[in-house]
This record gives sequence, C-alpha cells and structure tokens, in this order.
Amino acid sequence: ENKANNSAARGYATFLYHKQDFAQVIEIGEASLTKTPNKTPFAWLSLLAASYQKTGQPEKADAALKQLQTLGQTDSKALYSLTMNYPEMEHTDDAIEALEKCFEMREERMVWMKIEPRFENLRDDPRFHDLLRRMNLS
Repeated sequence: ENKANNSAARGYATFLYHKQDFAQVIEIGEASLTKTPNKTPFAWLSLLAASYQKTGQPEKADAALKQLQTLGQTDSKALYSLTMNYPEMEHTDDAIEALEKCFEMREERMVWMKIEPRFENLRDDPRFHDLLRRMNLS
C-alpha cells in the first residue's frame, strides 16, 4: 500500500513539476522521502534537485544531485533520473554521456526518452538523435 501511495504522490508531483509548481513539489517530495523509507529515492531526488534549483536553493539542489550521482554509479534507474536533470541545467555533454551509459546498461526507462519533456533541451542535439536511431525510436 505504501508503494502505491508513493507512486501516486510521485506522479502527482511530476504533474505539478511540469505545471511549474515547484514549492508544492518540494513539499510533497520532502514529506515522501521522510515518511517512506524508500529503496528507490532517485525519482524524488531528481524532482527535488530541479525544484530546489528553480526556487533559488542551490545548496539543497547540489546535495540532492550529489546523492543522485552516487546512486547512479551502481543503479541505471538512478542514472536515468539524474540524466533528466542535466539538460535543464544546460549540461548537455553530461546528459548525452549519461544517456549513452544508460543505453549500455540497457536501462528500460530509455524507451521514454523521445517523449520525456525534461529532455527538451536535447532535441536539437545530433548525438541525441543518433541515440534515438540506435534504439529504433527515431
């Protein structure tokens, strides 16, 4: 039941993120991370890092990103979540490099990369299109 509640909360927070209600995302995300001992906090950390950045809290954003980078060293799902932060921070090379690594690791979430709104800043990059082509998603 907790897993279902956490998924619903995360879905709602993602919706709010795309509506640019970053304060609400932070409120829900922080509450979810503290009340659910979560085996997979990567999705929350990604949303929180971006929301902290967009609300002028760079220290909190950096802390969340560092946690995500640590998780991403051994977990392809965490790496993919981290990859969504890079284009928003205009770290295009880091984003492409991380997506390449996800591709090598056969991360299943890669199937969504063509339609992921957080990859908007990568849409004009030929390396992004090459990766889509190699995945038969172009």
